[in-house]
Amino acid sequence: MDLRDLRLSLRRNWVAAIIAFDICIILGVVAAFLPASTYKTSATLSVQPQVLEGSAELTKLTTFIVPIVVEKAESRVLRSELRESLAESGATDVAGLKVSIDADAVASILYIRVSSESAVGSQVWANEIGAAIIADEDVAELVNIKMIDPAGLPGMAASPKPIPIMIAATVLGLIAALFAAVLVGRIREAFDNAELIRQRLGTSVIGELPRLRQLRRNDSALLDVLEEGTTSLSEAFKSLRGSLEFRIATEQPRAIAVSSYQMGEGKSSVAAGVSWALASVGHSVIAIDADLRRPALHHRLASTMGRGLADLGSNDLSQLLRPTSARGLQLLPAGLPDRSPADVVAVNLPIAIEAARERADVVVIDAPPLEMVAETRQVISHAGHVILVVDAASVNLPELAAAVAELREHGATLLGVVINRVRRRWWSRSYNYYSYNTSGPTAIN
Repeated sequence: MDLRDLRLSLRRNWVAAIIAFDICIILGVVAAFLPASTYKTSATLSVQPQVLEGSAELTKLTTFIVPIVVEKAESRVLRSELRESLAESGATDVAGLKVSIDADAVASILYIRVSSESAVGSQVWANEIGAAIIADEDVAELVNIKMIDPAGLPGMAASPKPIPIMIAATVLGLIAALFAAVLVGRIREAFDNAELIRQRLGTSVIGELPRLRQLRRNDSALLDVLEEGTTSLSEAFKSLRGSLEFRIATEQPRAIAVSSYQMGEGKSSVAAGVSWALASVGHSVIAIDADLRRPALHHRLASTMGRGLADLGSNDLSQLLRPTSARGLQLLPAGLPDRSPADVVAVNLPIAIEAARERADVVVIDAPPLEMVAETRQVISHAGHVILVVDAASVNLPELAAAVAELREHGATLLGVVINRVRRRWWSRSYNYYSYNTSGPTAIN
């Protein structure tokens, strides 16, 4: 996603962005101000041998004693004794505090760190623990422990720290706002693709086709579904035909290529449906399968593969055309190429288009996808006009926009975009798989 897409997502989904930002700020306020403040302080003690003249044995003795002193400072027994002592002395508030004690030794220096919800309590507990260790007779016989730095009164709470927390909450809020805008934008794309395509591609959405379960189960049943004439898919193709007939009358295309950016977006089904829709109102139509790498148009039109475009060099077009169950619709299959598909297209497709135009009113070509297929540009260039098919759930507008710009640079005319596999909008009963009664296929401004 580039900066333009990010800016567009923020502009379109600013409510979601603000909500995500506010949630992070509220959580930051809760983390910064609601928890009880914790105060930390420490007392520093020195641990030295009882004799003035040091030796290796005395050094080893000190090294042995210091861990024992650390363990005693952190022990529950000492903590209980100090609670009783503080309670007897009248410091019941300090005695009842929940304290955290951490003792640490570096060489012969012992640090007693205490944290609690009271500044005074932390100071008292740290100094009391230090005093209890100094007064321990068993330890005093072996080492000399002195308080070299008594615990001071904490000037401010160690946690929570409101300023750093609020700064972090603000930064996370900005990041969350961006992610929320992008996420909501992705969710809305399934229902808002038409508007996005108009903005990014500068073209009209001439049709929106529904997702049908029977087509997912059996793609070859497409023509049978259309011939029934009662499904939402057949109605969608008829509406698409209305938009397309207007362009045929004004643009007078020599042929119409149907392509997509990537595989699996339903271009072959759309090519078959467009051919059927035009033939159903009296147009004579020849459908040409120019996707020699993955031919599928013969399946969609309930026909067989056999000879086709790849065999045109040694055969006349009339020998290769196959009838379909739809009146006025004939099929030129892909055939089996004996050389590179790009070479076959370059040589045979112009001949096929010229011959087909003499026999039919409209020529519809199932072109390969734009992504990573060398001959796609040749197919579209020979046709001169193209319909792009995009999957409502997986359309990648930046890549599609780049491909469309390249096609236009090569002189191709984009008749419009067909959004395939549009899900039903659950909030509208009148939305029968696609916007038919409101904006319908006439999403042409």
